Amino acid sequence: MYTRADRGPDSKFPVEWPAMGPANEPSRCRSRSAGVLLALAAMVGLRACGAAADGAVTHALPKTKRSYQVLLPTKDPAALVDKALVVYLHPNGEPKAERFTKEYWPLLRKRTCVVAMPKASSKLIWRHADAQYIMDAIADVRKRYHVDAKRVILMGVSGGGQTALFLVDHRPEDFRAVIAVSTNPVVVRGRRHEWFHPSTRTAKRCP
Repeated sequence: MYTRADRGPDSKFPVEWPAMGPANEPSRCRSRSAGVLLALAAMVGLRACGAAADGAVTHALPKTKRSYQVLLPTKDPAALVDKALVVYLHPNGEPKAERFTKEYWPLLRKRTCVVAMPKASSKLIWRHADAQYIMDAIADVRKRYHVDAKRVILMGVSGGGQTALFLVDHRPEDFRAVIAVSTNPVVVRGRRHEWFHPSTRTAKRCP
């Protein structure tokens, strides 16, 4: 786990960020995780309903001059209140969401989840500065759509999964669950890569 010495003086996140992604992972097939999502849905009690029209919306974050995309299970804003929010962090170098929309979105749409899809600032990797950007995007979704603050779920693939583990390690009270797909989970202190082992104390802080 990180200590205060690992963090910047005015930041909730460590000063340095590891280079993350396929170069740091063992060779493996990308797993199909529909079963994982079904189990997670049962765990967090996501409410199901009939199929609804979906729409993708892009929102700008003026303070950062960056934007993120949202997938909505319905066009009715009132129907999104108190729904679960899934934050999808794409693999390194794959900011387009075709794989996600094909493999995961149909299930999440059926269960009326709102999905936020931030994009890494680099075409190759997620960077340290992206951590605050992701949190800003989450705050913006909560403000716009009034989703359930107690059911915010991080989902990341490859380097996105490592970023998800990084975030939940530092802000466990903000997330209900984390799904890391095809991920070699590491954190970093300084320039040394270490295995990610959440402490019992941190795990107990997760709602």
